[in-house]
Amino acid sequence: MKFITCSVFILVTLIWTSSIFGYGVCTTEGGKEIKWQNPDATYLVNNSGGPSGSIGALLEGMQPWTDVATSEFVFDYGGTTSSTAHGENDGANIVTFGSLPVGTLAENRFWFRTSPPPREGEILDSDIRFNTYYTWNTTGSSGTYDLQNVGTHEHGHSLCLIDLYSGTDSEKTMYGSASSGETKKRTLEQDDIDGITYLYTCPNLPSRIEGTNNEYDFLQDAYDNTPNLGTFQSQATAFVENLLIDINKTVYVKAGYDCSYSNNILKSTINGDINLTDGMLTLESGTLEIQ
Repeated sequence: MKFITCSVFILVTLIWTSSIFGYGVCTTEGGKEIKWQNPDATYLVNNSGGPSGSIGALLEGMQPWTDVATSEFVFDYGGTTSSTAHGENDGANIVTFGSLPVGTLAENRFWFRTSPPPREGEILDSDIRFNTYYTWNTTGSSGTYDLQNVGTHEHGHSLCLIDLYSGTDSEKTMYGSASSGETKKRTLEQDDIDGITYLYTCPNLPSRIEGTNNEYDFLQDAYDNTPNLGTFQSQATAFVENLLIDINKTVYVKAGYDCSYSNNILKSTINGDINLTDGMLTLESGTLEIQ
């Protein structure tokens, strides 16, 4: 098992902060959380030295973070580059393949502001490098290291989520080591999702009446306030509640939306029951899953 690390270039001490929620974030010495000022980051890729299909695998590695419906953060692909300036504060976020110490699979080096308020902690530049001492693949094959798997982890560092090393963290994307043939970091666990949500919370509540600014924390409130033959929308998140359909009206639901309610290509989940005593609730689009 090899380590995947995060290095930081700063002028003051960096503090790693854990939380009872199963994720950790990095802060400045003054306790300011380190993050991007705007909830997006564009990466350029120099795939020289990488495996065949490396650009596609890296883009797939970014996507799980972008797809978190409860976060507004987006990773963008800016194209290829010939730059090898790993760890330089040049304003360009790049992914490269090159030499690193043996025992380190990959690292994310980033710069951030130490002052003045209110921009203290703002990330300025983040570069990722994969160690060419090791053999990389894009298929999850045994005996070599999966680029998408480790790439998803490294882009978690780009958000300023930290490595986790407890035995209870071993299935999480932000677990700080990886094995050959491993692919489990390709998909996020709930604590990973909670981490990006904490840092880059979606400004919109997870349900709303379509065509209005009426937003709600719970599906029950959205249903109750939707008029007959009206539609409410839900984000692709887990709603922990029981939904009671008990009003003599027909209501439609569009499920699985992203943070901005612009696409509903994912799924909404109800961790509870739907009970029907009156009226009708019809799924118009998207996926609504009951667990």
